[in-house]
Amino acid sequence: HFKALLKNNNINNLKSAAYNNLGDCYVATNNLDKAEEMYLASVNIFTNGNDKTPTIKELELLPNKSTIRDLLEQTADFYLKKYEITSDKMYLNKSLEYVKLTDALIDIIRLENTEQKSKLYWRTKGKELYVKGVKIAYLLKNTEDAFYFMEKSKVLLLLEEISEEEAKQVSGIPEHLKIKDFQFKSEISKLANTLLASEDAKKESIKEKLFTIKENYIAFKDSLQTVFPKYAQLKKEIEIINNTNISKEIVKENTA
Repeated sequence: HFKALLKNNNINNLKSAAYNNLGDCYVATNNLDKAEEMYLASVNIFTNGNDKTPTIKELELLPNKSTIRDLLEQTADFYLKKYEITSDKMYLNKSLEYVKLTDALIDIIRLENTEQKSKLYWRTKGKELYVKGVKIAYLLKNTEDAFYFMEKSKVLLLLEEISEEEAKQVSGIPEHLKIKDFQFKSEISKLANTLLASEDAKKESIKEKLFTIKENYIAFKDSLQTVFPKYAQLKKEIEIINNTNISKEIVKENTA
């Protein structure tokens, strides 16, 4: 089973890389329609298998999220380039759509990854993405999204200052609950890998199991935050200020 998983995963990775490289080649020859087809194929080989934009629900079930994150951002870059060539704002909106999808996936990866050494990596990746998001939103005259990405950049830096394990240690969470947390993560990872290698007929039942255990894990994490308020305080997501009046004030300052 493990060999089948590796084989299936490696084949998808190789196909995706090939599609992505073909996309680069078509861009170099100014065949943008064919390039678009290849970039979308490089992402969708892992998800729905067609040319529709994948959903975050599809992406969060996959084990190789870092690879897919890179592909999503590359697709966003392509649509931005296509806009710059054609001046068609439809492609600018598509670029923003993929930036937002990449942003959502980064949030999932950050929550799943507790290793200290990953901090700098995700800070860099996040910062690059959010600068891009601000640029695209500005070109679209979308002050709400521009403000969101500016604030998200600040939030990412603050959140990554506190790792999951540091929060548990400081909050006095007992060892048996730390073990239970690890068991949840291991089971989620195992099911995600099984889903990747499973036959189509079995995928739905595995997805249901994965959904259930994720729901149980969320409930477990919520209970930790209830019983250990210091943990809740340390790990609380800093809310993105989404206030239209503030956005209007920023516009006024910039146009004054």
